[in-house]
Amino acid sequence: MPRPLRQELRDEILQAAATAFARVGLRGVSLEQIAKDLSVSKGAIYFHFRSKTELFLQALERLHERKKLALAQARSLTGPLIRLEALLRASLEFSLARPELRRMQWILDTELSADVASALREGVRSEQRSMRSELRQILQQAARSGQLLLTDPAAEAFRLLACLEGTLSQHQAGAEDVALFLDPQALVMEWLAEYYTKRPRRQRSSAERSSGRERTGEDFQPAF
Repeated sequence: MPRPLRQELRDEILQAAATAFARVGLRGVSLEQIAKDLSVSKGAIYFHFRSKTELFLQALERLHERKKLALAQARSLTGPLIRLEALLRASLEFSLARPELRRMQWILDTELSADVASALREGVRSEQRSMRSELRQILQQAARSGQLLLTDPAAEAFRLLACLEGTLSQHQAGAEDVALFLDPQALVMEWLAEYYTKRPRRQRSSAERSSGRERTGEDFQPAF
């Protein structure tokens, strides 16, 4: 009878591997060193994972799942502006606390770019596309409900993602250099400050709608 997998040991291996991969890249990681750090045999690692690539992909998937859980509450909120603020803050907080996810995504997009098993995994580019799309949808909802005056939600989604990515890029380059400024709540509120100062769109009266009066910039309704 085959031995059962030890979930506790598997989790320890995944955590140690994620830290090692993020620090030195895929090629720089030695399974022997991971085993030594955990005080287990190399065979114990191969018992749970068939190869170093599989270990990398499983460690990456584990981080992705943890990020989804961290963002789940923000995504469940109903008001678009409240959801937008919570989503940006939760994403920033998770990425600052677990920088190995971002580093491993870059490894996926570079060292493993030609690997067939990695083709459907979410690297930096695909995650950015997904985030831009999600931000754009929330902004569209806010514009439709009259909470925001927006003519180009896609451009605004690009701006917000640029704020998020720029912060994370500086943190990755030198966390100690920017630690003073890394207050997720303060940063997100600064990114969204203009949303809370702009006057909501004025809704057209029934007389205006029936008369076909030309829309002004104040009550312009963007097409989505």
